[in-house]
Amino acid sequence: MIQHLPKAGKPFLDEDGEPFQRPADDPWHRAQILAHTAEDHELVDPQLSAERLLYRLFHEDGVRVTPPQSIHFGCTCSETRVRRILSRYSEEDYKTMLEDGMVRVRCEFCSRTYRFRPEDLLRPI
Repeated sequence: MIQHLPKAGKPFLDEDGEPFQRPADDPWHRAQILAHTAEDHELVDPQLSAERLLYRLFHEDGVRVTPPQSIHFGCTCSETRVRRILSRYSEEDYKTMLEDGMVRVRCEFCSRTYRFRPEDLLRPI
């Protein structure tokens, strides 16, 4: 996978700090062109490591491969943390948040839903 990670949404700039005038000069455009030269059989060849394929495609630019890192579930949400965030709102704000008499908060990372009665939120944590 090749991913473009622009800084604050800004385009790539040339050495004078100006946007590239020709798409062919843009490093992202060049990376896309080189990536598209990889053939289907190379992508599934068990004898061809990802590092070797990257080197074949991008050796002129320098290839850096970092050791793999294991991934793990890392959501840190909790009822206490959600209550602490909600404690910043006023009673009037809670009224606008009500669904079936409850304030519901959904963690966008782990999809857990927290439900609170407004009167419970007015008590100190």
